[in-house]
Amino acid sequence: MSDGADSAQQAWDSPLLIVAVDAELRQRMFEQLARAGYRVDGVGAGPAAEKRLAKDRYAAIVVASTDRALISGTTIPIVEVDSDLADLAGRVRHAIDLRDDS
Repeated sequence: MSDGADSAQQAWDSPLLIVAVDAELRQRMFEQLARAGYRVDGVGAGPAAEKRLAKDRYAAIVVASTDRALISGTTIPIVEVDSDLADLAGRVRHAIDLRDDS
């Protein structure tokens, strides 16, 4: 396998981190992404997200648009979402693919 393929596989193997203060929205994102085959961790606040990011490796961060200010200073792809979760899994895959292509 090439290095690009290896990094793409590593990104797929790494979980996603969901950050949303709204517990209902966080749960909906979690369920949708888990159904799409992603491993997912979810947190509700900035300090919890910072702890997770310091401890674990993530393929992407999926964050509620209202909570975007909780995430900063990271090179991990970020996917902002609002209450409309249309094509969330596709948007996450696109963000991971863009990172892998760079």
